[in-house]
Amino acid sequence: SKPENEKWMEWFPNPVDDLLFIKFLKKSGSKSIKIFHVSGQLIFEKRLNEMDFLEIDFSHQSSGLYILEVIIEDKVFIDNIVKH
Repeated sequence: SKPENEKWMEWFPNPVDDLLFIKFLKKSGSKSIKIFHVSGQLIFEKRLNEMDFLEIDFSHQSSGLYILEVIIEDKVFIDNIVKH
C-alpha cells in the first residue's frame, strides 16, 4: 500500500490559477519534483534537499490537467493538478 500523501506533504490550491505551493511536512533528505502536462510534456523539474516549501509559477501554463510527481527519499507520490 502506498503511503498517505498528507503525512509527507500538501499542495495547494488545486485547482491552481497562478501559483502552486508545495509544503513538505516531514524532515527528509533529497526530494524530486516533476510536473507533466497530461500530454506527457515535462513542464517543471526540481531537486531539493533541506527546503521544506516550494512555490511553482503556473501563470504561463495553459488550462487543463497536469500530473504532479514527487519522490521523497524512496517514496513516490503522484496526483493530479487542475489549472484554471
